[in-house]
Amino acid sequence: MEWKGRPHKPLLVKGQRQVGKTFIIEAFAKKNYAYFVNIDFRSDKDARKVFFGNLDVDSMIRGLEILYPDAVFEPGSTLILFDEIQDCPQAYSSLKYFALDGRYDVIGSGSLLGVALNRAEKEERTDDLSFFYH
Repeated sequence: MEWKGRPHKPLLVKGQRQVGKTFIIEAFAKKNYAYFVNIDFRSDKDARKVFFGNLDVDSMIRGLEILYPDAVFEPGSTLILFDEIQDCPQAYSSLKYFALDGRYDVIGSGSLLGVALNRAEKEERTDDLSFFYH
């Protein structure tokens, strides 16, 4: 709730497989948002294509709207979950642009996220970590 209640950056949630990360994020979304969009990069490989073009927020949202025509992407009213985000490094990179833009509430989640973050730190790309990490 603290994260939602202030101008914020995307939130990252890491944890082992099958411990309830997606479940708790979805429960949080249902309680606090009008709309929830779960983009699972492990099960929906087509979703990765959205992030191979421009990483400006408007382009990414347009691509997601085409891919998910029944989803509602309304700033401030929609929580977007990038589940298993480590499977799409470009989506991981897009968090920087969502942070700069500030219109959309985005959570990235993944079971191997710690490995991906450690790799980024070893490659000295920590300046790209423009989001909260829990």
